[in-house]
Amino acid sequence: MEISYIEMIDLYDRLLNKAKSIVQNPPYSIYPQEIEFLKIRLEGDNIVLSWPEAQSGYYNSCDIREQKAMFPFKLLLMSDEELSEWQTEETDKQKKKEQARQRNQKKLQKQRELAELRRLKAKYESK
Repeated sequence: MEISYIEMIDLYDRLLNKAKSIVQNPPYSIYPQEIEFLKIRLEGDNIVLSWPEAQSGYYNSCDIREQKAMFPFKLLLMSDEELSEWQTEETDKQKKKEQARQRNQKKLQKQRELAELRRLKAKYESK
């Protein structure tokens, strides 16, 4: 089965659009600025999207750097429903991790405050 150039370009465009939608939605939420220069490649089991991004520096200089987003290849093979379900699960996992991290931070902060209170009490009670 031979494929025409137009069909090949259409398939590539659909592949690129799906990859772009994967990185623009949770859990990645990356928004490439230069969409028209977006490139896609396969690295091992991962898809890498890359695009140039201009960063201005001192003395009106402009530095162009390649920005990247990477995700597992298997995500491109999923149907839209499966992908949506995966994204929801991953977002929930990230939220739970963040909540656990925040609880831990509050616990550590409280421990530091109690230690400081004990230190101050000991300092001023001994005088």
